[in-house]
Amino acid sequence: MSLDFQKNVPAPRCNQPVHENLKLISDAGKPVQIRIPIIPGITDSEKNLSGMIQFINGISTIQEVNLLPYHKIGSHKYQRLGIIFRMDGVEKPTNGKMDIIKKKFEESGYRVTIGG
Repeated sequence: MSLDFQKNVPAPRCNQPVHENLKLISDAGKPVQIRIPIIPGITDSEKNLSGMIQFINGISTIQEVNLLPYHKIGSHKYQRLGIIFRMDGVEKPTNGKMDIIKKKFEESGYRVTIGG
């Protein structure tokens, strides 16, 4: 897969507010369900996944992790709205890749589902 599309993907936004809010929710004893989009070439790297696991290891009230495979449902709306679809060329992750990622989170002690 060519990663040329990445030059058209906006830079990631700062996750600090998300991290702070998750910690506040956890500190309040509220149950948390983590939903992680898995986008080939963007969020599925070993470094990124390990960083996610490292971060959520500090959240004590996680009940489940949902791994959300990237899909193109809704991509046709961009054309109708006259907006460039910047994810053209990105395919959904394979079932095998999703199973590998699921196992990585399960090995860290989380209940994991694919989809959600």
